[in-house]
Amino acid sequence: MLRAFGSRLTQLHLSELDVKAHHEPLSMATVWAVREIVRLIPDCPVILESVVKVAAIDSELAMAAKCFDC
Repeated sequence: MLRAFGSRLTQLHLSELDVKAHHEPLSMATVWAVREIVRLIPDCPVILESVVKVAAIDSELAMAAKCFDC
Protein backbone atom coordinates (compact mmCIF):
# COMPACT_ATOMS: atom_id res chain seq x y z
CA MET A 1 0.00 0.00 0.00
CA LEU A 2 2.85 2.39 0.76
CA ARG A 3 4.33 1.82 -2.68
CA ALA A 4 1.01 2.59 -4.34
CA PHE A 5 -0.34 5.30 -2.05
CA GLY A 6 2.60 6.53 0.05
CA SER A 7 2.52 9.95 -1.57
CA ARG A 8 -0.97 10.44 -0.13
CA LEU A 9 0.13 9.73 3.46
CA THR A 10 -0.31 12.88 5.55
CA GLN A 11 0.34 11.46 9.02
CA LEU A 12 1.63 8.25 10.54
CA HIS A 13 0.13 6.75 13.70
CA LEU A 14 2.87 4.81 15.47
CA SER A 15 1.79 2.31 18.10
CA GLU A 16 1.96 -1.20 19.42
CA LEU A 17 -1.15 -3.12 20.38
CA ASP A 18 -1.66 -6.00 22.77
CA VAL A 19 -3.95 -8.97 22.02
CA LYS A 20 -6.96 -6.93 23.15
CA ALA A 21 -6.01 -4.03 20.83
CA HIS A 22 -4.92 -1.77 23.71
CA HIS A 23 -2.01 0.58 23.12
CA GLU A 24 1.26 -0.53 24.71
CA PRO A 25 4.80 0.87 24.87
CA LEU A 26 6.82 0.24 21.72
CA SER A 27 8.98 -2.87 21.64
CA MET A 28 12.12 -3.56 19.64
CA ALA A 29 9.99 -5.84 17.44
CA THR A 30 7.93 -2.82 16.42
CA VAL A 31 11.07 -0.75 15.87
CA TRP A 32 12.50 -3.45 13.59
CA ALA A 33 9.21 -3.76 11.71
CA VAL A 34 9.01 -0.01 11.06
CA ARG A 35 12.64 0.02 9.95
CA GLU A 36 11.72 -2.51 7.25
CA ILE A 37 9.35 -0.01 5.61
CA VAL A 38 10.72 3.37 6.70
CA ARG A 39 12.21 4.12 3.28
CA LEU A 40 8.67 4.02 1.86
CA ILE A 41 7.25 6.49 4.39
CA PRO A 42 7.18 10.09 3.15
CA ASP A 43 8.15 13.00 5.38
CA CYS A 44 5.04 13.53 7.50
CA PRO A 45 4.02 14.05 11.14
CA VAL A 46 4.16 11.00 13.42
CA ILE A 47 1.48 10.56 16.06
CA LEU A 48 2.82 8.40 18.87
CA GLU A 49 -0.08 6.52 20.45
CA SER A 50 1.75 4.69 23.24
CA VAL A 51 0.19 4.68 26.68
CA VAL A 52 2.97 5.15 29.22
CA LYS A 53 3.43 6.75 32.61
CA VAL A 54 4.86 10.27 32.72
CA ALA A 55 8.21 8.92 33.92
CA ALA A 56 8.47 6.75 30.78
CA ILE A 57 7.71 9.44 28.18
CA ASP A 58 11.34 10.25 27.41
CA SER A 59 12.28 6.60 26.94
CA GLU A 60 9.22 6.01 24.75
CA LEU A 61 10.14 9.00 22.57
CA ALA A 62 13.66 7.57 22.27
CA MET A 63 12.22 4.20 21.24
CA ALA A 64 10.04 5.88 18.62
CA ALA A 65 13.06 7.75 17.26
CA LYS A 66 14.86 4.42 16.80
CA CYS A 67 12.21 3.50 14.24
CA PHE A 68 13.56 6.21 11.95
CA ASP A 69 17.32 5.91 12.71
CA CYS A 70 18.34 3.94 9.66
